[in-house]
Amino acid sequence: ASQPWPFPASLMLGCRGEATSQEITIDPVEIEDARWVTREEMAEVANRYGPEHLHVQAAELDWWSDALTSYGSLFLGEETTVSFGDKAAGPNHTLPTSGAARYTGGLSVHKFLKTVTWQRVQAKALPELARVTASISRHEGMEGHARAADIRLEKQRAKLRLAAG
Repeated sequence: ASQPWPFPASLMLGCRGEATSQEITIDPVEIEDARWVTREEMAEVANRYGPEHLHVQAAELDWWSDALTSYGSLFLGEETTVSFGDKAAGPNHTLPTSGAARYTGGLSVHKFLKTVTWQRVQAKALPELARVTASISRHEGMEGHARAADIRLEKQRAKLRLAAG
């Protein structure tokens, strides 16, 4: 292998043949070792594998494009080549390796954006939210989280008692 790491970074699906004569012979050893799979099985393997480069040379390329979800860069059809994507046609050549394409994509501007989340609880939602949170937390052995939910529920109940007077 030309790469210095042991995990193969590329996966190529499909095959193409060309008859050179009218005579067809089958190599019994080769056919015995062959594994016949459906395209759905091939797509499932590719998605579990998460290759850096995924080159598909098969019929119905739109089907493959829809079915494949885990790859650094996808090359569809015999006209494409990894070389095009790596050197001239692709967005970049900084792609996930060692199966990381199962959970991340290649380098893009999105890698430099910060995502933040926030929460605010409305009073009417608090009782059910606190109950569910405390239940899940206790089931997971996270008593501190459960108590934090219980305390907020008790504070809300105390405010309601004071208001009712």
